[in-house]
Amino acid sequence: MKTITKLILILLTLAASLFGVQAQGLVTAASVPVVYNSVTSNLTGTAAIVIDCRRQQNIAVEWTVLTSGSTLSGIRFTPSVDGSTLATTPHDNGFVMARAPVANTPTVVITNWNVKGFNYLIGDYITNGSAALMTNTVRYWVKPNAP
Repeated sequence: MKTITKLILILLTLAASLFGVQAQGLVTAASVPVVYNSVTSNLTGTAAIVIDCRRQQNIAVEWTVLTSGSTLSGIRFTPSVDGSTLATTPHDNGFVMARAPVANTPTVVITNWNVKGFNYLIGDYITNGSAALMTNTVRYWVKPNAP
């Protein structure tokens, strides 16, 4: 009986090592510079938000907006193959989140996108229709073993 128990434990250990459990993690992108009185702010260069989704099909994204205004705001992510080159015309207009923030209160928007096999999503613009300062933070969850 002890031999069978030991054999089962050895087989379970071997199976666990073969399939490997990879760490999951929450990634917080650099806080986007404040956008002031701008209908559209281009996020290229050092301000770009790049989400690496090479190892997952579905990605959970959280966008936090803090502003003193309450005009409708939006953020768009455009697919990319290499993490730096944007599509001239994004597939289905890219991936968009929109929200009317509550003045002086962090407003959180969370979504789960099917990234359709794209390697990266790049945040390429944020809209802010008010004359208020706006700070943006984007976080996403890395799930390397998820489909």
